[in-house]
This record gives sequence, structure tokens and C-alpha cells, in this order.
Amino acid sequence: MKLRKLLAMGLTLVLACGTMASPVMAEEVENAEFTDYYEEYDAETGTVTRIPFSSVADEVDPSVPVEPDFSDMCPFGVVGPDDSRTLVEDPSADPYSGIVKLHLLYTNGEEGYGTGFLISPHVIATCAHNIRYKKDDAWISSKTTAFSSATGKTYKYKKCGTHGNWGGNHYRAIDYGYIILEEPVNDVYYFDLRKHIKDDEDGITNYTIAGFCQDSNYRYMYEDFGTLQTTSSTQVASKHIFLYEMDTFAGQSGAPIFDSNGTAVGMHAYEYGCEKDEDGKSTGYLCQLNKGVYFDQAALNFYQQAYNKYET
Repeated sequence: MKLRKLLAMGLTLVLACGTMASPVMAEEVENAEFTDYYEEYDAETGTVTRIPFSSVADEVDPSVPVEPDFSDMCPFGVVGPDDSRTLVEDPSADPYSGIVKLHLLYTNGEEGYGTGFLISPHVIATCAHNIRYKKDDAWISSKTTAFSSATGKTYKYKKCGTHGNWGGNHYRAIDYGYIILEEPVNDVYYFDLRKHIKDDEDGITNYTIAGFCQDSNYRYMYEDFGTLQTTSSTQVASKHIFLYEMDTFAGQSGAPIFDSNGTAVGMHAYEYGCEKDEDGKSTGYLCQLNKGVYFDQAALNFYQQAYNKYET
């Protein structure tokens, strides 16, 4: 599938008019009741602030199947015997120019890599498990950076945030967060966000996942295409998640799941049931399914509030 090479629309227009390009995101926050909170970490001071936001969830369709029991999950996976990932030849083309590589250094000394995508010049969307290391619930330290292939520059970050219930609970359906950069990433693509349309699941619309992979030493961006299946979360009754057979690998946690218009409906997060090496560690191959975070209205409200705070 060839993606349309669109101009960076969506949030770039917001800088001029002051309103979000996606009416789904803007409309609900304006008159929202603040029913929950997110936690924001300041990398310079090491302090955590609780900030209220509207997390009123969508009504879940009872006909949507419940997700399988994921007892063996890692943040990557190749479904089946064939790896169908392909190299993104021009990472400076849109919408790929809005995808960044994250070098993650944590306050407990751990290190890792992930993927994120820009929703505005300063705001990166990514998985919460990239931002807060499950062991010790350690936040990313001030040494964490984001690299843009499109600009060829490395950017420092100053703040990050996750849903308040992520810390301690680590519910997969709320595995989303943001990173705020010290300086803007200009002249790249900024992803608009929307809720997934359930009717798309019948193969009407293909989706893309693109991000940086461990097996290329995180130097190159790979993508794969496919359809999405929506299921209800076993952890949070009012939430949906995505299951899919698109191939991914370590380092693509936080990679956008986007449609042919370059609009993100979720992000890649996990795989289930992959093969193990002789030491019992995941090889990243032959998994059964991959799994992603579903953007419901609460997630859109979360990102809208971060955008309002740092870009308007």
C-alpha cells in the first residue's frame, strides 16, 4: 500500500487558528468534567505533579469480543513464519517525518529504546511503558533524547506524563503517555488523532505501523500493513484494545498505528506468544498476535490537554 504524501496538516494548522484540526479531540475537552488525573514528571526537578483531566470512556459495544488471556507479552513480535516488515526508504517523507526514535535512560539506571510520533512541534505521543520503567516505576531521566531522521537532529526532553493509573497498575489499555521536548521539531509531519471506526475492521481500510527496530540496531525505520481487530480489555472493562497480525520488533513500542490519511488511531505496544531461545528469552519471532493501544475519547482528551498546555 502506498501512503499519500500529505502536507503536514492537523496540528500544524492549530498554531494559526488555535483549535484542534480533529473535532473529535477538541469538542469533548472544552466542556469536560475532570474525572481522573494524569501524572507529569519534571526531568529537571524530579518532581511529579497530578493534573486532572476528563477520562470519561466510550460506551463499550457488548458484541465486541474480549481479548485473549495475554500471559506472555513483550513489546515486539513477528507473526508466523514470515517477516513482512519493509524498510521505510525515505523517513523524511510524510507522514514518516513525524516519527522519532527514543533513547530511553531511566532514573534507576536502566536503558532502552522506543518509538514515538509528534502530534505537535513539542509533544511526542508514545507508550507509557517507554516513559515509566515497570521495575521500580522509574521515570525517564533528563538524559533521554528523541532523534528525528527527517531533521537529522537529537532533541532533549523536559517533561513527560502518563495516565495516573499506569503507575502501579500498568493496565495495557491505558499504556499511553507523552514526552515534552525542550525545543520544537519544525517542518515535519504532525499526526492528527481520531477514534477508530469499527466498520473499518472488514478490510475496508488498511493500517500501517512504522517505527525503529532493534534488529537494525535502531538505525532504520520499518513498517508493515494490515487490518485491525477491536477487542474489549480484560483489565479495564470500559476500554478497547487492538489485535493485529502486522509484524513489528523490539524498539517499535509507541509506533503509530495510522490510516491512509496519516491519522493515528492508536499505537503499537505488545506481542503475545513468541518463540524462546535456549535461555527462555523471547527471540521476537513466530508470535501469535500483536497488540496496540486503542485511542478512545479519554485518550484523545489526554493528548488534547497536553497539546493545549504546551502549544497554545
